[in-house]
Amino acid sequence: MDFEGGWTATGDVPDAGADSGTSGASGKSGDAEATESPFALVQQGTKEQTSKTVTIAMGQTGTGNLIVVVIGQGTNRDTTVTSIVDDAPGGSNAYVSTRQRSIDTADVNTLEIWYAANIRPGATSATVTMQDSVRVMAWVMEFSGPSKSETFDTGSVLNNQPRGTTIIAPVVIPSTPTALVISAAMSAGEISELNAGSPFQRLPIVSGNNVAYFFATKPGSYSAVWSSENATWNASTVAFK
Repeated sequence: MDFEGGWTATGDVPDAGADSGTSGASGKSGDAEATESPFALVQQGTKEQTSKTVTIAMGQTGTGNLIVVVIGQGTNRDTTVTSIVDDAPGGSNAYVSTRQRSIDTADVNTLEIWYAANIRPGATSATVTMQDSVRVMAWVMEFSGPSKSETFDTGSVLNNQPRGTTIIAPVVIPSTPTALVISAAMSAGEISELNAGSPFQRLPIVSGNNVAYFFATKPGSYSAVWSSENATWNASTVAFK
């Protein structure tokens, strides 16, 4: 299936029950008082295509924001992302890898997470280039409110996970009380939904794979949890400040 997606504003993102429970994103700091999150999702878009280059449409991006691009592929486990560029006036923003690449060698699935911080405005698309022509599933997100320097905080991966019907993404512990946490998972089967009670917000499911985000407002340990078909999987989680 080829999934073609443009961009949507934050109000159109599916609701994953962000106000119910703490499954998969639990504060471990006892009675630490929560503070207001500086982050907000400005827009998000998706694209699935078999190609060496994949372009994801966006609405015009804002000044100083954060763009995060999650790239999954299901054709060749050795293929990696070589670059990401956008069409911002005056030249592309600088995209760098978080180096949190996860892999499921049993099903040749891989995940990578890239980002551009403190961006120049006006981009309307981002183009991902792979080493080879593969089946690419890409999610792009623009967030307001991040730190303008040292934006990336921490990350973790889980590779070659055994068959199961629950996917628990790797946990991260942000270094700041307020953080943007993003978990991504690739399943050899089909992810159906975030677990009931998860405070994460999911993006559209693409070919049974998914990305979810959470605005942490107090110290803690965070990751997303999904329900899935009984299958092997891999996942990555990152935090930004």
